Formats: sequence, structure tokens, C-alpha cells
Amino acid sequence: NSTVVLGAGQSVTVTNTGTGTGTSPAIDVNGVAAGSVVNNGVISGGETGIYVEHTGSLSGGITNSGHITMTYPIYIESNSKISGGINNTGVINATGDEAIYISSSTVTGGINNSGMINATDSYGIEITAGSTVTGGINNHGTIRGYDTALYIESSSVTGGITNTGTISGTTEAGISIYKSTVTGGINNSGTINGTWAGINVESQSTVTGGITNSGHINASSGYGIYVENTSTVTGGITNTAAGVIHSVDAGIYVYNGSTVDFINNAGTIESTGSRGVYIQSSAVTGAIVNTGTIHHDETGIYLED
Repeated sequence: NSTVVLGAGQSVTVTNTGTGTGTSPAIDVNGVAAGSVVNNGVISGGETGIYVEHTGSLSGGITNSGHITMTYPIYIESNSKISGGINNTGVINATGDEAIYISSSTVTGGINNSGMINATDSYGIEITAGSTVTGGINNHGTIRGYDTALYIESSSVTGGITNTGTISGTTEAGISIYKSTVTGGINNSGTINGTWAGINVESQSTVTGGITNSGHINASSGYGIYVENTSTVTGGITNTAAGVIHSVDAGIYVYNGSTVDFINNAGTIESTGSRGVYIQSSAVTGAIVNTGTIHHDETGIYLED
């Protein structure tokens, strides 16, 4: 099989209903304006599956209802643009790096998953290097990364992050936001699993719209929700009556010059080795209100200069 290359000036839809194997990239959009990429079959066996590069664009987005198994299944870089979003109801499996990688590029229409996104050796989804995603990140299936499941670095997401499924990072965090902005909040009614953090907001990052949990957030060796290093959560942190935050270290940890509007707990926060809520050298500008349950090994709510 040979690479499908969308040439200069073409605006086409590539529909794969069979099996493409061995070629890398399987589908290449290089510096041209094209239509959409739709996979209903199998793309496997090479380094890159769908490659949008060098200001390439897709006006109709990327849709997968089949299987893509490559080192980089979906790779978007170099000021490229996807309109119509990245939409997955199938399986996207990365055998060596990120399952979906977006660098210095723009996606409008969001990233929408109700299937499986899996990376066996890196991030499930990485958004980096000044990229912009408009339309949010919406997960109703499974996103799994060997490191972090969803990693946003030096980029922005508008439309928030919504999870009703499962987001799991095997060795790092479920969701990590680094030097980035998320507008529209983080809303979890599913399950978020991490090792050292369930949700991590760090290094001058901003989440506008708050963090709301009505599902489960689990950190097997660290913090349930970790806001650190002069980061800001506008709209507060809310754990509803149905919400559970389980951690070994602090359930909610706000650290080192960070600011959170308020913390409201009506559910359960459980720290098996530390404090339930820990505010260190940081500010909660409103109140910390607990009408639920805080289980802890040391202190329920601890404030420290």
C-alpha cells in the first residue's frame, strides 16, 4: 500500500473502508487545504497514521470509527489547522508515542471521544507548543496514557474538559495542565486515575470555570487535585455529593503562590497518608466549606504559610 497524499489545491474526503498497512504516513496532508479524513477500516503497521503538516488544513475534520494502530496514529504540527474537530468512536492505539499529538496548530470543533484512545509508551493526547483547541475536549469513552492520559503544555483549550468516561495515566497524572489556559472548566462525572495526581494544574496555568467533580478522582501515590506554582482556578473547586476524591497524599493540594476562588465539598475526600485539603503558601479567596466527609491520616483541612 502507498501513502495517500492530498495535493496542492485539493479539497477531498479520504474514506478508508478496507485495510491500510505498512506505509508511513498512511494519509498525508502537507501544506495544502483539503477536505476531511474518515477512517472506517484499519490503518496499521507504520510510524504515522494521519499526518497534517506544514500549514496543512482539513475543513471537515478527522473522524475515526475503525482502528488506527501506529507509533503516531494522529500527528498534527507546524501551524496546521483542523476544522470540524477530531472525532473518535473507534480505537486509536499508539505503540510508541502519543496517540493524538497536536503541536503549534489549531483544532476547532474540539476533540471528541466515545471510543478508545490509548498510548502504551507516552501521552494519550498531547497538546503543545502554542496550540489552540476550540470546542473543548469531551471524553465519553476511555483515554489512557502510559505517562499522562491528557497533557496540555503551553497551549489553550476553550470549551473546557468534560469527562463522563475514564481518563487514566499509568505513571503520572490523569490530566496535566502545564503553562496553559483552559476556559470552560474541568467537569468530571466519570473516573480520572493518576499516579502522582488525578488532576494537575501547574506552572502559571489558569483554569476558568472551575473544577467540578461528581465522579471519582483517584491518585494512587500522590494528590487527587493538585494546583501548584502560581496557578489559578477561577470558579473554585467543587466536589459534589456524588463525588469521591481518593489519594495517598493530600486530596486537594493548593501550593506555592496559587489561587483558588473557593473549595466546596459535599461528597467524600479521602487521603490515606496525609491531609484532606492542604493549602500551602497560597490563597483561597472565598471560603472552604465542607458539608460532606473528609477522611484523613493527618489533618482534615490544613492551612500553612
